Amino acid sequence: MLLKAKASDGSSHTLRALVDTGSEASFVTARCADKLSLQRRRCTSQVRPFAGSTINIVSGIVTITLSAVSTSEPTVTVNTMVVPKIVDQLPHLRLSSDTWQHLTDLRLADPTYNTPGPIDVLLGADIVPSIMTGHRVTGQITQPSAFNTIFGWIVMGPADQIPAPTVTTFTVQSNTELESALTRFWKLEEPSLPLSTIDDTDPAEQIFTKSITRTPSGQFCIGLPFKTPNPIIGDSKSQALHRLRHLEVRLAKDNNLRTKYVDFMQDYLDSNHMELVPIQQRSTPHHYYIPHHYILRPDSQTTKLRVVFDASAKSSAGISLNDCLHTGQKLQADLSHILMRSRLHKILFTADIKQIIEEYRLRTVTYGTSSAPFQAIRTLQHLATLCKLTHPIAAQVIHSDTFVDDILTGAESIKSALNIQDQLTKLLSSGHFILRKWASNAPQVVNAVPEEARSTLSSVSFDDESETGLKVLGLHWDPRHDHFRYTI
Repeated sequence: MLLKAKASDGSSHTLRALVDTGSEASFVTARCADKLSLQRRRCTSQVRPFAGSTINIVSGIVTITLSAVSTSEPTVTVNTMVVPKIVDQLPHLRLSSDTWQHLTDLRLADPTYNTPGPIDVLLGADIVPSIMTGHRVTGQITQPSAFNTIFGWIVMGPADQIPAPTVTTFTVQSNTELESALTRFWKLEEPSLPLSTIDDTDPAEQIFTKSITRTPSGQFCIGLPFKTPNPIIGDSKSQALHRLRHLEVRLAKDNNLRTKYVDFMQDYLDSNHMELVPIQQRSTPHHYYIPHHYILRPDSQTTKLRVVFDASAKSSAGISLNDCLHTGQKLQADLSHILMRSRLHKILFTADIKQIIEEYRLRTVTYGTSSAPFQAIRTLQHLATLCKLTHPIAAQVIHSDTFVDDILTGAESIKSALNIQDQLTKLLSSGHFILRKWASNAPQVVNAVPEEARSTLSSVSFDDESETGLKVLGLHWDPRHDHFRYTI
C-alpha cells in the first residue's frame, strides 16, 4: 500500500508498505528513516528470519505516523525497527490485472500494486490488526483477494502468472530479551538527575499547555496527551464486558464486598468523576472501554476497597489506551529529599489531597492511565504557579514537599505551621482539591481542621500507645514521639 508519512520537519513523504502478518514486528529501511529525519532510539533487538537463525541487522527504532496518501485522517503510529533493506522490489515482475474484474471498482491503497517497486516499510502483526476493517472481496481461486483497511483496499493472494525466479517469504521473530536486560542495566547505572524545570519540548507538556482551561467554578479541564489525534484503538468493549461479568461473579459471592464496590462507584458518580455516555455517542470508533477491578487495603484509614482502572488492557488490535498516550516527564519531587527535609522542621504535619451495562465515561484524571501521574502533578503545579503571589508559602510546598497526592512539610513554630496549613487549604480549595487525613506532632494543627478531615490514627496516637503509627510515604510515622520507622 502507498502511505503518507510525516518527517521531523512536518513535511510529508509517500512510502510503499508491505503488509506481513507473519512478522512479529514492523520494519523500515535505513534510507527511509534518514529521509524522514526521525529520531532514532537505541535498540539491541535481534531478528530471527525464516530459517530460525539470529541475525543482528537492527540499527535502531523510529516512530512513524502514517496516513492515507489522499487524506490526513485517520492516522496510525507505529514503532519500526530500522534495517538496511526489507526486500527486493515487489512484485518481482509486472502483473497483468485485466482479468481481475473483482478489483476494478475498489479504492486501492496502492493503484500500482502490480508494478515492481521498492518497499520502504513492512507492517507486521503488531499493527496490521488495528488497520484492517474485516471486509474482503474474492475472485477465482487462482486470483488474489482484496482486504479493506482504513487506508484503502490491499491485494493479497495468488496471481496465476508466470512463476517468479525467486520466492519471498517472511516469518520474522524479534528477540527483545537482550534489549530489556540492557535497558534495565542502563537505568540502574545512570545517575539520578535533580528535579528540573518544566521541559517545554515534551509533547505531553505541550498538549497540557494548549488544552488546559478553567471552569467558572475554578476546576481545571485538560486533554489526554494522545501521541496522535483520535487514535483508532480497536474493539475494547468485548474484553471489558468479559472482565465485568467475571467481576460480578466474584462480588456475588460476598455481599459486603459488593456493597463496598457499589458504594465506591456510586461516590465516583455522585462526585461527577464519571457520567453516562449518551446513546448517540456510543458508536464512535474513537473510544476505549477501561476494565476495572478492586484491591483491598485493610490498613487504609479512608478507603478499605479501591477500584483500579486498567488502561493497559489490550484491545482486539493488540493496543491499549496507555499505548496511545504520552507518559510525560517525571515531575514528582525526590521522595528521599522530602523525608530528609521534613526532619528540619520542629512542627511536622502531613495531609492527603483527595482524589486527585450502562456505559459511563470518566471525567477526571484516571489513575491507571500512563499519563495520570504527570497530569495530576502538573495540574497541582499549575495551580501553585497561579497562586504564588497570594499564597507564596503554600505554592512552594506544592512544588517541593508534595509527592503525587501526599504533602509532608512543617515549620519552626505553631503559628507558622497554622499559617502554612491555612494557605494550603485555601490554595487547593480554589482548584476544588480537598485536604484530608491531617496528622501532626502538634495537636494544635490537627485541631484546626474538622474532625472528619483528620487522620483516624492521629488523634489516637497521642494518647494510646497501642495504636501509634501512621503510614506516611511508605514509612510509619509515630506523631506522638515524632519518629519514623520501617519493618524489615
